[in-house]
Amino acid sequence: NRIQLVVKELDFTWGYIIKGKLRDIDVYKTIPLKILSDSGFIITNIPFNVKIVDEDHFSLSVSIPGVRMYDPLSFQYVDTTMQPVAVKSKVYKFGDTISFGLLNFKIVKTRYFSLNNIENEFVITARDIHYLTKLYKSKISVAEGEKSSIVTISSSGSVVEQEVDFLTKLSDVYIRKELEEKNRIATNTINFIDSQLDVISDSLKRTEGNIQSFKEENNVYAIGQQAETVYGQLTEMESKKLELEIQIRYYEYLKQYLYQDKSPTDLVAPSTINITEGVLTKLVEELILLNEQKNTILYTSSEKSPAYQTVLIRIKTTKEALLETTNNLVQTSKASMVDLNGRIQKLEAEIAEIPAKERSLINIQRQQIINDNIYNYLLQKRAEASIARASNLSDAFVVESPRIDEFVRIAPQPQKIYTTYLLSSVGVIILLTIIYGKFDNKIHSKEDVSKMTSISILGTIPLIVNDIEEKTVATGHGRLTESFRSIRSNLQFMLQGKNTFIIGVTSCISGDGKSFCSHNLARVYAISGKKTLLIRGDLRKLVSVLDYNLEKGAKGLSEYLAGVVSLDEIIHDGDIEGLSFIVPGPIPPNASELFVSAQMQTFIKACKEKFDVVVFDSPPVGLVSDYLSILELMDINIYVVRDSYTPKASLEVLRDIKIKHGVTNHAILYNGAASNASSYYYGSYEQKELKKWWQKLLRIG
Repeated sequence: NRIQLVVKELDFTWGYIIKGKLRDIDVYKTIPLKILSDSGFIITNIPFNVKIVDEDHFSLSVSIPGVRMYDPLSFQYVDTTMQPVAVKSKVYKFGDTISFGLLNFKIVKTRYFSLNNIENEFVITARDIHYLTKLYKSKISVAEGEKSSIVTISSSGSVVEQEVDFLTKLSDVYIRKELEEKNRIATNTINFIDSQLDVISDSLKRTEGNIQSFKEENNVYAIGQQAETVYGQLTEMESKKLELEIQIRYYEYLKQYLYQDKSPTDLVAPSTINITEGVLTKLVEELILLNEQKNTILYTSSEKSPAYQTVLIRIKTTKEALLETTNNLVQTSKASMVDLNGRIQKLEAEIAEIPAKERSLINIQRQQIINDNIYNYLLQKRAEASIARASNLSDAFVVESPRIDEFVRIAPQPQKIYTTYLLSSVGVIILLTIIYGKFDNKIHSKEDVSKMTSISILGTIPLIVNDIEEKTVATGHGRLTESFRSIRSNLQFMLQGKNTFIIGVTSCISGDGKSFCSHNLARVYAISGKKTLLIRGDLRKLVSVLDYNLEKGAKGLSEYLAGVVSLDEIIHDGDIEGLSFIVPGPIPPNASELFVSAQMQTFIKACKEKFDVVVFDSPPVGLVSDYLSILELMDINIYVVRDSYTPKASLEVLRDIKIKHGVTNHAILYNGAASNASSYYYGSYEQKELKKWWQKLLRIG
């Protein structure tokens, strides 16, 4: 595993983190402190919390359960188990040995330590080789060029220097291991030849000693011409036999190799021992190539990937074909061996006719020459394999090494975060606005009124939100006064010049500002010199006489309609000249019957005769039907609609009233408009109603 080898060589066992207020920071080379193990064994995946107290001391907190210990040199867990240990904020001196049973270690300062590190908190954790391999395998990505053989390898992490070191070492290891793979065949060949040379060398030494001893003992130093001829032929046959034996040994070696299902990385190529059989050579080369493909796929994919499984099937098929070919070659070689043995036996029969001493010398010399030829042949093949290994070069090389100043920030990306939050905020605002627009059933503009009813809008009353502005109409030029003056002017057009008239003021629901508008409308007429009467006609609502500066026991409208008092007794003077008013009086049990009585009609007729302007503040028509019985007695009916308060559905009530009582003038008074949505006159200046921005955006209203 290339990644595992890289992690081993870089020694990423210990990880250091600085605890921060907002986030933790990984530290690589510039760590101010370092942990050193004195026991050889360490524990993994257990955080050591270290806080620097001062220049010479630190506090340690750690909780160690009973876990197996880890050997960082062999990168393996051992059978030794660590006993549970718990330490909390215990102060130690830098460089002192800390013993927790079988675990002995030191925490020392490095050259990066400074006084600025005081009060900093660190988390030190040991990671085993399997964790690190899995971690870095998940961090790298490989991209292959579309029109070139260039491969781009990337790695992501929080420390740029660490990722640069990892990628640099990964490139070195990849090139080195690829060259080792290419040299493995030559190395295996050299090892195989060396083992054969050892056997032949020993035999050659013994043969040379035997020849010398035989010549000295038997005083025989040469052989005859006939013997020499037969000896030459026999030597040639023996050399072929020995070569054939080496080939058969290679075939047996190959069969054993395949039966044991070993990796082809250690396989000796047949060409190195002068086996030129084409099918065998091709199958061995294909098997080696498939094994390299398998390792390459496993480097970037899992064992369950389709590509990996396909290569395994091809390797199995190739091995089966190679085994069958090897078996056939063994049978063929053995048949050739039988033939050679027969020919050798004939030559040996001819040698039998040679004198005994010469024949013995020939046998010894023949063995020497055969061993010498084979020895020279193997030396030649070993030299060829050594030259091939020395001349090998890796097919891969680094085009551009990773650099610290060349990296791409993956996270966090401030601009992306800001953009995401901004777009999300805008999206939430738009969504809430849409939801508000869909589910909001209130009236928010005069356009809402115009869309839902054909009743004309008489005017707009501004919303008074502070205590500085007046709450009632006066003789000045305030916003409220000017708006009611504008309404008074508009009423003159609707009343077509009538000198005396009665105005009915109602609303759909309670709280629309009906009484407020009635009161100020009566005041604006009284200030203009009209003799004005304000009638508080909502008999279902209790009004305190003290609110009108009246004495306790003052009479009201309900008492008049019941025939208890006269009209003059219920008319009271207002706070300005020309203004009179009538209060509702005690709440009667039969308010609806009083409204439809003949006494009510007599009352309205008498009021119109006594006053120039009568303003009748009636009950809400959306709640009770009292006002509908006298609606046609009014010269004009004004319906008060309050901004952001009156439901849109209530306008349907007004639309139905107009349809049923079309002979009477109807108008709507828009109350409580915000300062940027008001309409009133001051001199020659008019402020138009403005839509709210979200209404413009979504065209609501």
